[in-house]
Amino acid sequence: AADEEAVAAYADGRGSYELLAAALWRWCCATLPAARCPGAPAELLCRKVLQHQDWSQVVADYGFSGRKAAESALRLAVAEVLGAASTMI
Repeated sequence: AADEEAVAAYADGRGSYELLAAALWRWCCATLPAARCPGAPAELLCRKVLQHQDWSQVVADYGFSGRKAAESALRLAVAEVLGAASTMI
């Protein structure tokens, strides 16, 4: 429950990636395999959170204008997967 609260806070723009990286990693490991949210959100989460790719690599691979845009996209991906996970039975 604490990890999900931390992840929700990150999705809402509260807390930095560096501060919440461990909670995001644990949540991704527990949630992504069961989440019915394939495609870009899950891929972005896997690449940044689980594979620990540098921000510069994520920015280059996805064509973001910079880290701020990449982190905004990551927050949206977290929110989307959170929403998908909350509707699972």
